[in-house]
Amino acid sequence: MKNLIYVVIAIIVIILLVVFLGGNGDSKPSLSGDTETFEVSMGETSGVEGLSINPIEVQEDSRCQEDVECIQAGTVVIKANLIVGDAEGINDVRIFQLGKISIVEDNAVLLSKVSPNTNSQNVINPEDYVFTFEVGEASENPEAN
Repeated sequence: MKNLIYVVIAIIVIILLVVFLGGNGDSKPSLSGDTETFEVSMGETSGVEGLSINPIEVQEDSRCQEDVECIQAGTVVIKANLIVGDAEGINDVRIFQLGKISIVEDNAVLLSKVSPNTNSQNVINPEDYVFTFEVGEASENPEAN
């Protein structure tokens, strides 16, 4: 009986912590406001006003191939030079993952699309990759990916 009381107290404490700490803490950044979209190829530099991206390496491309049935979607991870502001602004190397938002200054940067699609019969040459980025104002959103 004494153990049951301890279990009930522990459950009540956990519930109170969840309620008072705001849920599960999974608040993730999201894009808000007007977003701008741009495409950039491997080795080239492109962007929006005040932010440019220069992809330098595909570190992972585990997307499901078009002609194969997959149980998991996979992802793309790239390394890129990031230029914020003018030439004397922030110059950094960042890792971007398909479908994941990165915060840069007050901006949310999303690698939203990677082309071409993968195929079991073809190898994608690095210079053939085209990356689509979306840039918008960063905000906290518990429902974001």
